[in-house]
Amino acid sequence: MNPYGTYTADAGAAPEPEPRYIQGEEMFYAPTADTAGMVVNERTAITFPALLAVLNVIAPDMAMLPCRVYQQEADGGRRLARDHSVDDLLNVSPDGETTAVSWREALMGHALITGSGFAEIVLRGSRPASLHLLDPFTTRPVRDAKRRLWYEIEGGKSLPAAKVFHLAGLGDDGISGWSFVQLIKRAIGVGLAEEAYQGDFFSNGSDPGGVIEMAGSIKDRAKRRQFLQDWADRHGGYGRRHKTALLEEGATYKQIGVDPDKAQLLDARKYQVLEVARPYRVPPNKVGDYSQAHLANLEASNQDYLNTALMQWIVRFEQQAALKLFSAAERKAGYYVEHTVEALLRGNLLARYQAYEVAIRNGWMNRDEVRRKENMAPIGKAKGGDKYTCQLNLTTLERLGEEPAEKPVQKSLPFAADADGPPPEAPPTPEAPPDGESQA
Repeated sequence: MNPYGTYTADAGAAPEPEPRYIQGEEMFYAPTADTAGMVVNERTAITFPALLAVLNVIAPDMAMLPCRVYQQEADGGRRLARDHSVDDLLNVSPDGETTAVSWREALMGHALITGSGFAEIVLRGSRPASLHLLDPFTTRPVRDAKRRLWYEIEGGKSLPAAKVFHLAGLGDDGISGWSFVQLIKRAIGVGLAEEAYQGDFFSNGSDPGGVIEMAGSIKDRAKRRQFLQDWADRHGGYGRRHKTALLEEGATYKQIGVDPDKAQLLDARKYQVLEVARPYRVPPNKVGDYSQAHLANLEASNQDYLNTALMQWIVRFEQQAALKLFSAAERKAGYYVEHTVEALLRGNLLARYQAYEVAIRNGWMNRDEVRRKENMAPIGKAKGGDKYTCQLNLTTLERLGEEPAEKPVQKSLPFAADADGPPPEAPPTPEAPPDGESQA
């Protein structure tokens, strides 16, 4: 099934197409006026550097984020479920043939370009054993007569919904995502046309650098064509400019100026970069436009990029994994998938260490937890690395304003202990005098 439709050539004579796309594509895909005469589809659009930059930002960033399987525990904590098969699929290899990063990167690329990424879930017993990518151009969701969801694959194969991992973007049916390439094909077409124009200008000269004036006209078309061809062969293209010209038959050469803005197209091309990046919610600095970025706002820009561009895909992936990669019993037992996004938010060394200091001082992280985040060996339980500490001068809100309790007064001894030896002997107690006698 061709996702782009078919093109029937006009039986009449057609003008020679401009070489603005891959030669031969015009036989299958019709350039249209609303795309500036360019062929725009899911396969040609990625040749536009702005779109390629967007894909090369979101897809690798999503793929590099740690995505682990956890189990919620009764006390509110959680444990890393290393023994679960899904953890191995998402972090080592989903199919035994490629790495998890490459697989997730390709799946994200499919979703960003076509609106949907598909993978077949192969089960071993009740647990997923492998995940195999499906071609997004030949896979489509359909419903049967009983409204059950199936996935038809070109070649006659059909898979139930439970056996297809479907990562979908923004759409209107809750199942498939829209192809952003088709929705913004005008902006992509204009960008491709600007590139082609600039390429034509620097290779052949899209505007003439001058005119050749003759007293009369050359009647012979073949001679006229040969004259222009000889001129272009000698003076047109890379490495042939500024050569000495020989003019015959009374011809003169008159140079004309060229608008520098037409040669650079800087403003127009910069605008098209933003036009393509904007629907994907990618900030300009992520696609190489640092005109409005500086060190003071890059951290805020990265936070905005995580919250807007990446977080939607993180949640979509995690919810699809919960639905398709875990059974109902496993979900009830507390198994789930979660990405670790701290790697994208790590600030400079000083700011990071100051944050750790606050966490340790207030008792919600211990020293070994901090060392694990910095990929350092733990101190160990024997040395108190797992102890949670806090300041002694802290109290509860209820006790604010209370008078401190009086400390008991310790009675001083009649002598002071000698630090260098035993304490001196106490003086003997006088004996009581016999009855009837007074003490002198």
